[in-house]
Amino acid sequence: MTQRWHSVAAAAVLAVALFAPAYAQDSHLLVVVGLGGDHENAERFHRWAGAIVDAARDRYALPPERIVYLGEDPARDAVRIRGRSTRDAIEAAVTKLAAEARPGDRVFIVLIGHGASATGEARFNLPGPDLAAADFARLAGKFSAQQVVFINTASASGGFVAALAGKDRTVMTAT
Repeated sequence: MTQRWHSVAAAAVLAVALFAPAYAQDSHLLVVVGLGGDHENAERFHRWAGAIVDAARDRYALPPERIVYLGEDPARDAVRIRGRSTRDAIEAAVTKLAAEARPGDRVFIVLIGHGASATGEARFNLPGPDLAAADFARLAGKFSAQQVVFINTASASGGFVAALAGKDRTVMTAT
């Protein structure tokens, strides 16, 4: 229930922040669904991501070219999911977003899945090698002239706050 509440809260924050008066800024959305762990969680995570993507596109008219959804299993939804949520695909998506985003634009990065911190480093679980908080901080650094909203709904996500904190950034985590 707590995980669900955090995902709902993340979607609400995203909706309010994403679609506030833009003053000529554009918004860009990257949704990443990591490992589900089991069928039930994988389906739940996909539903949450789909709801965010659909709201951004349908309710708030964010153009499809500014929405990227990477999922554990792209075959689950070939219409919305643009690729597998691997380390390389996430890095490529962020690099592409950074090249397209103009100064003053808003960039939203939403992580839905599981995390870990048993090694002492907060990580987001992906198919293949995970990305740690420091990796996401490095990627977020590509947006030096944009506002970044980073939402991590995964377990063990609290370590992302200090790693990603910075000027023109809003960081929200589940733990």
